[in-house]
Amino acid sequence: MFAGRLSAHGQITDLSNGFKLEAALPFSICVVPKAATTDVLLLVDLKLWMDAGSSDFPVPLNDWTPGAIMEIAPEAIELADYDVYWACGQTVNI
Repeated sequence: MFAGRLSAHGQITDLSNGFKLEAALPFSICVVPKAATTDVLLLVDLKLWMDAGSSDFPVPLNDWTPGAIMEIAPEAIELADYDVYWACGQTVNI
């Protein structure tokens, strides 16, 4: 993200313990609804790079969020209803 390009990515398949990358790297997410919807945003409990704690943040559906996310709270997105993908602008070891 800091280099201007997303260069590492994956899918988030479990949010029971939340989600964050190793080495405290910021990342972006793309949330894709599994069913048709007219919604354009989803409120997600997450922590951004400069935040002291987590809180609701509006995330666009079907697009990458511009937020530099540090951590997604446990169960913050219903994975039965949405596919969630992460991407980062640095090398990531999962």
